[in-house]
Amino acid sequence: QERVLKAIGVQIESSEDHALFVSLSWKMLQKLRDKDYISSLGPDFTIQLLPLNGALETNAESLFALRSPPVNQGNGITITLIDSGVTTSRVRIENEIDFTGEGKLDVHDHGSKIAEHIYAITPNAAINSLKIVSSTGEGRAYHVVQAIEWAIENRTNIIVLGVGGTISNCGSDMLSGAVKKAVDAGIMVVA
Repeated sequence: QERVLKAIGVQIESSEDHALFVSLSWKMLQKLRDKDYISSLGPDFTIQLLPLNGALETNAESLFALRSPPVNQGNGITITLIDSGVTTSRVRIENEIDFTGEGKLDVHDHGSKIAEHIYAITPNAAINSLKIVSSTGEGRAYHVVQAIEWAIENRTNIIVLGVGGTISNCGSDMLSGAVKKAVDAGIMVVA
């Protein structure tokens, strides 16, 4: 497919796993929408870490302030955190995957803090850490989509997104599509 796209004039910037990052005109985009060899098209966009105090604006602090965890304590639950990685000895991580290519270390201490909050509420849950935010504090929407697909394939129960971004076509973008796919698979997505 890469050769076919080049032959019709699409400028390929880079390729990664099963995705091509391209520059193309609006007219070319319209031509490609109906091609059966393209599973989806959409703009990639920058993802940033959300402020940790953002949870306070949603009254989530009442969960974090629990003196004792819920009765279930997360037994039989798998939670996948999509963030800046987790580097803390206070939380046992089942799976760690780095989508940034920089290693699993959480240089922002963002994912680590969220993982500690999750652990405080559900100490018996299995927690996965999927790192999509680099040392610059930014990531790519495509990596979030990959992380969500990993969580679906690995039968997580809850996905926690500690990241966000400005989405010009919210609801029809690739990230919204991935979240919908997760919800349709019965996964609770917390964003």
